[in-house]
Amino acid sequence: MNRAVTERDLRHPAFAEGEPSDYEFRPDGRIVRKDRWEMAIHSIRYYLGDHRREFEVSDIVGAVKAMVASYPDREDEAPALAPRQDTNPERSVPKASIAQEDQ
Repeated sequence: MNRAVTERDLRHPAFAEGEPSDYEFRPDGRIVRKDRWEMAIHSIRYYLGDHRREFEVSDIVGAVKAMVASYPDREDEAPALAPRQDTNPERSVPKASIAQEDQ
């Protein structure tokens, strides 16, 4: 949608504590927090056991990759898609779990 979120849009109980400027419309018309991706990465970091104040997103991605790689393959599931090959060497991700790093 191309219009700004108004106070009227926030009358739903889920948005009662928010400011209109904190939200936006998704293309499907649903109201969502603008910072939902940032909030999600913080949640993932927390559940991985990383409680540092500062972190790099690539560290979180690396920890999730390492964790998923440790799961046994299940024969009853369809094969997973091949991971995207990143051609940028600056984006290489460490294999060690961030939960094991010094805090």
